[in-house]
Amino acid sequence: MATSRKILVLGLSSAGGDWPPLAAIVLGLSQRGHSVRCFADAPIATALRDTAVVVDAVRPNVSLRSYVIRWNERVAAAEPSAAGYIPIVTPLTEWSTDTLPTVCDLISRVRPEVMLSQLMTVDLASRIKAQTGLRWCFVNPAYYFGQHSRRPFEDDFGPYERPLFSHC
Repeated sequence: MATSRKILVLGLSSAGGDWPPLAAIVLGLSQRGHSVRCFADAPIATALRDTAVVVDAVRPNVSLRSYVIRWNERVAAAEPSAAGYIPIVTPLTEWSTDTLPTVCDLISRVRPEVMLSQLMTVDLASRIKAQTGLRWCFVNPAYYFGQHSRRPFEDDFGPYERPLFSHC
């Protein structure tokens, strides 16, 4: 095998089909001897419990779900602008802003060589890349949702996350 690498993975399970492609890569890299560490939510931490992958779990008070619930409440109370847009920062942006210091601290301690992200963590990964210069690889979930998709939208997105895609 080539040299073992230190890899940081940013994962969230809330989008259903977004996590499995990244999980397959995480497990494959770990099985091939790479040091893989995840910054992820509780369901992912539970799923990876019996593997060699170390998981730094997102604290419950900063779970994405809590941000989405607050966002839904603000959207319900807001008035649309003249163009029809609701001028509220998305929960992914708020979550990324609030978790950035924690992940940057983890990076300074672990010193990964590369970071992997998924669709739901792309904003956080972009901020990390800008702040630390850490190399970044985005793993495209390669699934389509919308008109004429093969799977119902509800199979991949929970009720709290669905409003995030209402404009699609």
